[in-house]
Amino acid sequence: MMQFTFKMVWLLTWWVYYTCLGVVYLYERFGYAALMCERKNLIS
Repeated sequence: MMQFTFKMVWLLTWWVYYTCLGVVYLYERFGYAALMCERKNLIS
């Protein structure tokens, strides 16, 4: 029982870790694109 619980917590930790990584990656990618679009609009 303890081993099963530990495994679940371990998997949950990895899931949260990768979810955060994905969110940060998407935010940086799209945030950067939005920033470039704003800059282009300001210039033109």
